[in-house]
Formats: sequence, structure tokens, C-alpha cells
Amino acid sequence: MTLPATIYARFSNQEQARGSSKARQLKLCRDMIADEKWQLTEDRVLIDQGLSAFSGANRAAGGLLHQFEQEVEAGQYRNGHVLVVEHIDRISRQGHDEVLPWVKKMTQAGVTVAVAATRRIYKAYERVELGAVIEAVVAAELARQESENKSKRLKAAQNDRIKAAQESAAVGQHVSHTRTVPGWIDVERVSKPSDRPRYQMTLNDQRVEVLREIFQWTIDGYGTPAIAKMLNGRGEPVWNHLDRQSNNGWTVGYLTKLVLNRAVMGEYHPMNRPRSGKETSKGIAVLNHFPQAIDPVMFAKAHAARQSRKGASGAWQITHNNVLSGIAKCAHCGGRMKQEVTVRKGQMRNHKSGRYPAGQTFSYLKCHNALNKVWDEDRQVPRCSNRSWVRYETLEKALLNVALKFVVIRKDVAADSRNEALRIDIADRQRFIEDVDRRAKRTPLAG
Repeated sequence: MTLPATIYARFSNQEQARGSSKARQLKLCRDMIADEKWQLTEDRVLIDQGLSAFSGANRAAGGLLHQFEQEVEAGQYRNGHVLVVEHIDRISRQGHDEVLPWVKKMTQAGVTVAVAATRRIYKAYERVELGAVIEAVVAAELARQESENKSKRLKAAQNDRIKAAQESAAVGQHVSHTRTVPGWIDVERVSKPSDRPRYQMTLNDQRVEVLREIFQWTIDGYGTPAIAKMLNGRGEPVWNHLDRQSNNGWTVGYLTKLVLNRAVMGEYHPMNRPRSGKETSKGIAVLNHFPQAIDPVMFAKAHAARQSRKGASGAWQITHNNVLSGIAKCAHCGGRMKQEVTVRKGQMRNHKSGRYPAGQTFSYLKCHNALNKVWDEDRQVPRCSNRSWVRYETLEKALLNVALKFVVIRKDVAADSRNEALRIDIADRQRFIEDVDRRAKRTPLAG
């Protein structure tokens, strides 16, 4: 019998994403599948990007491996399936006491685990032989030790960078040992090719002028959405770093980071950056590390202006989930569609018979590139001119109706606990939408 197969690939950082790691893993796995005559479809290629196996992030909720494990535990593959990985450390780098129980759980649930690099196969429903156990233990322990050593080296290197930054700042030198610096700063290598890299940091006058403009607009009362529109509207080039281009123009998120970034005053705040999870501050501040672009008075004024507007956000903010987030694309330019509220439920509205509270929220999906007037630097024209709006609530209701009918009719897609939870969630959303419609129709106009 030809067994269906799934490929699982993983890499933990973006450098590996840009390198050959992904291509190498997929080629080895596909070659083994072809030799063993297993059956592979492209929807069964699972790739966890930026998730660490040393911390276990790839097996936590949100990872594709976690999703696969949930399907296994629900009994979806008891009739036979193959999971193919390049090395066993793609599953876990936490040692053999994590790897062996995982392999046993897979095989007892009907999943054959195949390691493409060594051509080792752990067959479903069969006892794992001693040789295979020893091989898995050795591979898992080597992977764990390698990850531990790498983690120690990274921490030591960061401590060296902090010490070097403190020493150069003490004598008034703006020197960095990495090219990764804020976008308004230029770097020039001043060390010999054979020596440790040292870069002289200087302000980019043109970008600093824009940066100060952003801070002044903030002080004058403009929010980041308005500032993004103004910059994109005049075709202001986005700050590319290390030849990496942005396709989204000036965004609210990036502008917010700029205005809150104390590096504009020359401060360097080292961060703990785990392979997974949220980064945290080391509690160290190196003053005068970067050349100063914004003086402390302007920074404080901008911060005070933002605080004074806190809680008075405009209609652009969303207070409910967008089920199409990351999915909906503009048909004209392929850019992402942004949800924007025009009327919020409960908001007072004017009517010829008086003011009344809105019975429901009105929001629309709009092309991000057209809305923010993102400039295409290559063609020197706006990236998109699509001004069409799509009513979000109407579209969501239609999609949930279709999804609900599909789940009810296709019993085979509701065989496991994950799909059961999805069916309950869809039904609950449908109930919520119908209730909102009923209450909106009963809401009387204020006299």
C-alpha cells in the first residue's frame, strides 16, 4: 500500500531562511519519498519559520508541528502515514528525553517517522530496535549540546558588544561592531579586513531631516496614521536597511517604533532576544553610543503629545477580530487589505429626528497601499489606485455561512477535535451575528 507522506522542515532564524537550509531540507525529504514510493501532495509540506526546537517553540501552539501532533492525537492517521524530516533535530533539540517519547507517540498512533539524512525509518506500530534507539539518542544529545554551545557563544558575543559600546561611548566615539544600526545612521568600516569589524557611525542628514519632521508632526498633534499618509502621499522613500526593501511604504507600526525609540537620542539599550518569545530589556543603557539625531527636549515633547492623546484613538483602530487578516489581498496590486472602522456600535449619530446610538459597527476592507498612498520607487508612481471599499461585516457573515454549511455537509472534515472546535466557533459566531442583526432592527430612533 502506498502511504501518504508529510514533510516537516524548520529553521529558527531569517538568515537560514535566506540561505540554503529550506531548499536542502525539502530536497532530501522529497528524494527519500520518491525512493520509498510514498505519496506526497504540496499541501502536506509543513515549514515552521523562525521557530526554535531548542526552546520547544515549534511544538507549542502556533507551530505547524504542534498542529500535526494534534491531528495525530485525534486519530487522524491511524490508517497509516509517514512524517519525513531531514534530521531528528528538526523535531526537537531538547535532548533524547524529549525525542524518544515523541517518536514513540507517533509510531503508536500510526505515523511512521523517516529521517532523510540517515535513511532511518521508525515504522508505525513496530517496536523501535536498539540500534535505532542508540542512533536517536546520540543525534538528539549532539543537537542539544550544539544548541547550548551556540546560545552561550551568542550571549558572550553580545556581552562583548555591550562592553565595547560602553568603552567607545566613554571617549565620545560612535563606533559599532555590527552594520545593524538604526535606519537614520550610516556606517563605514574603519577596521582592516583581517581584523574584527569596526564601523564608524554618522548621521544621514536627509533621513534625520525626515525623522525630525516626524517628531515635530507628533508634537503638533498628528497621529501615526496621519503621518504615514503624509509621507506616503509625497512619495517619501522608505528607509531600506542592508539592501532589504519594504513593500508596505510608511506604516503605523514602524512610525510608532521610531517615535518611541530612545536610540534617536543616542542611547543604546541592549535586549535579551530569545529564539522564541518576547524580547526583554537587559536593564542597561549606554548613553551617547549612537550619534544624536533628536534632542531630549523634542523627544519628551513628542512623548507627552502621544500620552495626551491616549484613549482618544481615531476610527482606524479595530476592537474586534478580523478573520480575513493576512488573507485578503487587493486584486489590483496584490497588497494587503486593511480593515478600517467608519461607524462604531454605540457611537452617537445624527438623524433628522434626532441623535441616536448606532446599532452596529460599520467597517470596510481597503487596500493598504492605496489608503496610505504608498509610493512605488521603481516606477515613480503610486503603487495602487484602487479606491474600492468592501463592507467587512457583510463579507464575514457570507463567509461564515458558507463555512458552516461546508462543515455540516462534509462530515469527513469534522473527524478530529480541531475541526469540532472550529464548527462550534463558527456556529457561535453565526449566533452572535444573528443576535446583532435582531437588536439593530429593534433599536428605535431617539426622538
